[in-house]
Amino acid sequence: MAAATQSIRVSLLDDHALVRLGLARVIEQQPDLILAGSYASGAEALRELGSSSTDVLVQDYALAPGDISGHELILALKQRNPGLNILVLTASIDETRVSACLEAGAAGVAHKQLPLPELMNAIRTIQSGQRFVDPSLSAP
Repeated sequence: MAAATQSIRVSLLDDHALVRLGLARVIEQQPDLILAGSYASGAEALRELGSSSTDVLVQDYALAPGDISGHELILALKQRNPGLNILVLTASIDETRVSACLEAGAAGVAHKQLPLPELMNAIRTIQSGQRFVDPSLSAP
């Protein structure tokens, strides 16, 4: 008899509802992933993730104007919950930002153009304790 696969509880943080909805639909189709939460702002994520049993947070780096910066949010989330695995999802990034995200405590960085199956595998990769840097991005 095969061992049961442990489910990964995934939360989403993006200021665009359409992105959250689309990613939620893909996550719900994965047999080993469970949608644990969905947040529209850094403040909402900071408030809710303290009481959540999220394993992996897929976080947009550039949130709405006036919201906390992606870098500051990573630092704050990791301070509150050191065991949280953060995968930063971004539309525009350079080597300096990749390094800053990883140094702040993110477990991975992915470009928003990463194919969805690869994004789902990135979630699994960081949950397994490995770092993920999208191959299309400049790795530090």
